[in-house]
Amino acid sequence: MARIVHLANFYGPRSGGLRTTVRALAAGYAVAGHDTHIVVPGETNATTREAGATVHQLAGLRLPGSGGYRVIVGRRRVSELLESLRPDRIELSDRTTLLHVADWARNNDVPTVMFAHERVDGVISAFAPRLPAVRIADRLNVNAFDRVDHIVCTTSFAQQEFRRIGINTTLVPLGVDLNTFSPENRSATWRSAFQAPFIALMCSRLSKEKCPDFALDVADEISRRRLPMRIVIAGDGPMADELARRALAARVPMLGYVSGRHNVATMLASADALIAPGPIETFGLAALESLASGTPVLAHHRSAVPEIVGDAGRALPLDARRWVDALQEMSHDSRSLWSHRARVRAEQFDWASTVRKMLDLHGLADAVPARSAA
Repeated sequence: MARIVHLANFYGPRSGGLRTTVRALAAGYAVAGHDTHIVVPGETNATTREAGATVHQLAGLRLPGSGGYRVIVGRRRVSELLESLRPDRIELSDRTTLLHVADWARNNDVPTVMFAHERVDGVISAFAPRLPAVRIADRLNVNAFDRVDHIVCTTSFAQQEFRRIGINTTLVPLGVDLNTFSPENRSATWRSAFQAPFIALMCSRLSKEKCPDFALDVADEISRRRLPMRIVIAGDGPMADELARRALAARVPMLGYVSGRHNVATMLASADALIAPGPIETFGLAALESLASGTPVLAHHRSAVPEIVGDAGRALPLDARRWVDALQEMSHDSRSLWSHRARVRAEQFDWASTVRKMLDLHGLADAVPARSAA
């Protein structure tokens, strides 16, 4: 049995894809017989059990304007926890605020894996367009490469910013819970609330880099054409208030944060299409969950989402007219055809495969390493 410690900032009850990924990996490692610990920020210090892992919550600093995200501050607290845990492997879901952990790991002969969950150049371009995004990203990525043992990317799109500076990464696609997310969750009751024969859903964090305002551009175009369609927005984030004012005028329902995986699964299966306009998505877990639910996806053509969607959707530039054209085509096609195509595509991704690849990268796939007594 190995002790694997996964550290993540920007993690919370509403974290979405990051939280799902960390929990799925922890559950998979536990099934394989490993002792997994998750270290994340929170409002207070606390220790709990979650997804087969021990979760160590360290009181973190709340980031203004982030929609509730927190980060762990104070390296000493993290180092003291790691010294008490004595990990055999360390995983990092952050290449900035937690990279100092890689130094601790190297000094203690503990191998480290860093997940590149975002495109740094894209995030900088979205929030600080006047800064030299590529140059800054390259510097950060070289720094990370020099300090960790492996860098994991979940798509070819995520690998691009490393490839351009000659850094090798390991490709490990994420998975989806094919039991929780299923076309069988489609609900006439859920659909009846929106009174439209065709419903396009955006399920996303409402933050600038996700381009959630584009959903309202699509809604405006639908209204201009007087089509029997409805845009519905699910999610929360720093742009929620701004979007709510415009959504009210456009008569677009905003559901806010939808809690409970069953509720999310029902929502995804009950929509006729999912729209994913974010240009810098490095995977698109909501899109994959939508496919598993039998719902096709429209995605930004330059993001990673088209890699996941394949032929179970459309990849388009951000032109509302073209997105409405695509939605019209889908509305005229057989729902069962799209549902079958989406589900078949999703079945190519499973968490068991993701866990196997990660354990192989850790050198834990075949051998069970001996641990000294804690």
